[in-house]
Amino acid sequence: MKHLRSSRLYTQLLEQMNNISKYAIDEMFIENSGVKVSSVAPSHLLIDYSFKQNGKPCRNENIARITALLLAQDFQLLQDSSIYQFKRYRIYRLNGKKEYGYRYTMHRYCKDQIFSFQSRMQKNASLFIR
Repeated sequence: MKHLRSSRLYTQLLEQMNNISKYAIDEMFIENSGVKVSSVAPSHLLIDYSFKQNGKPCRNENIARITALLLAQDFQLLQDSSIYQFKRYRIYRLNGKKEYGYRYTMHRYCKDQIFSFQSRMQKNASLFIR
């Protein structure tokens, strides 16, 4: 874990994650090929980070698992099971190789709270405009 934390791949990913700190993260997919992060509102892809070194894919079998653990250490909110659900899933590649990916998903009631808050803010803003 220390080796990956100090690597250029992880420090670049961490920098991108810090740049999106103002967004509520809906889902985060961590696979051996890279990391994808989407937001709740507005709903769009925030990060599509590829684990490539010198233009070639990094096919370390453990990179996804270690990255998922490091991100949870660096962003404590991901560890809160009342907000995010953490799951492992299987990926079958075209060559028949089985890999695992990891996913953090925000619970539905947390998303509903965000939507409710945004709705109240829009209503309050429209009162001031009139």
